[in-house]
Amino acid sequence: MNLKQLGILGVLVVLLGGAGLVLYRNQNAAWKGGNAEMGQKLLGDFPVNDVARISFKRGTNELNLVRKNDLWCVQERHDYPANYSQIRDFLLKVQALKIVQSEKVGPSQLVPLHLAPPGQGTNSALEVEFKDQNDKSIKAVWLASSISRSPASHRPSARTIPAGPTDAMSKPGVPIRLRLFPTRLRTPSRRQRRG
Repeated sequence: MNLKQLGILGVLVVLLGGAGLVLYRNQNAAWKGGNAEMGQKLLGDFPVNDVARISFKRGTNELNLVRKNDLWCVQERHDYPANYSQIRDFLLKVQALKIVQSEKVGPSQLVPLHLAPPGQGTNSALEVEFKDQNDKSIKAVWLASSISRSPASHRPSARTIPAGPTDAMSKPGVPIRLRLFPTRLRTPSRRQRRG
């Protein structure tokens, strides 16, 4: 191989490497730039200290955790005291949840995603509603009835949409904003991990 061939080969390597780098950056920029919500908090400005009731609803089942006289109680169990530390941890984790992906889906896609409106079959979502002392809704969210593994990260992820019946859900073809967030809401204590 003479010096001229080596120079041509070097130029080709530099050109191909530069073209590959440009394509790689364009693909990453398109993927990152399409989702402005990524990294934002799922519930926005969520006032944890104002929450006086947490309602969990799926189908005909309902659970209400109520704060009475600065104690958390299970309303369906005649105000049996609830575990404050678990409720506190849950509220703080819900407040800190961040969106990792956001997609627009049509109403027809909600059932396969396990996000059918609460009470509509086995694929209905779990509605979690946070209320204040006056029983006024602060925030609410629908959580998917199943958790899937994200193909990119191989970590479990959950799907959610804003709660409540909306006009968009009744209109065919109107996209609904679907949000994904990493699931790590409940971690076992050291005592539970040891068995």
